[in-house]
Amino acid sequence: MIIGHLPAGYILSSYIVKPLLKGTPAGIFPGRLLLIGSLSSIVPDLDMAYFYFIDQGKHLHHSYWTHLPVFWAGLAALVLTIATVRDHFALLAYSLTILIGILSHLLLDTITGGIRWFYPFSQKYFILFQVPPLHKWWVQNFIFHWTFIIELLLAAVACWIFLNRKNTDKGTQAMSHRTLLEKHRG
Repeated sequence: MIIGHLPAGYILSSYIVKPLLKGTPAGIFPGRLLLIGSLSSIVPDLDMAYFYFIDQGKHLHHSYWTHLPVFWAGLAALVLTIATVRDHFALLAYSLTILIGILSHLLLDTITGGIRWFYPFSQKYFILFQVPPLHKWWVQNFIFHWTFIIELLLAAVACWIFLNRKNTDKGTQAMSHRTLLEKHRG
């Protein structure tokens, strides 16, 4: 995936935030939750800095710890246990949102990039569709592969949700202004 991770994180986060907008529990800020969920969907690719500047591209970046589900599962188990034991709903909500963003990244990378879902028990990469190396620059191989349509659809859905959310917010603001005016007049 080239551009699909961030839109997918936004889509999933917007559905997490939606029920919270009706009655936001203490310590949870819907906008912050949406931002954190969106950004967490690109966290596994932060290893690209290591890939280019330190490893010099010698190893597939999906072999690094940031792309290992076992790492994220262990970290999630630790954080979710702490949040549950301490009865800290906000930590639980933010942690689950981050986990969902990261999980979406790994699932999307399974389509064309390959993820070792059963590491350390297996070194096998699970990949749905191989992208043939037809172009010199690796990015072109992904952009010109038919699976890039999935990424474009994710981006389109994320834009639709964003624009629809903005219209809903404006409608809600207009409604609340009308309500205030009516109270003031009455």
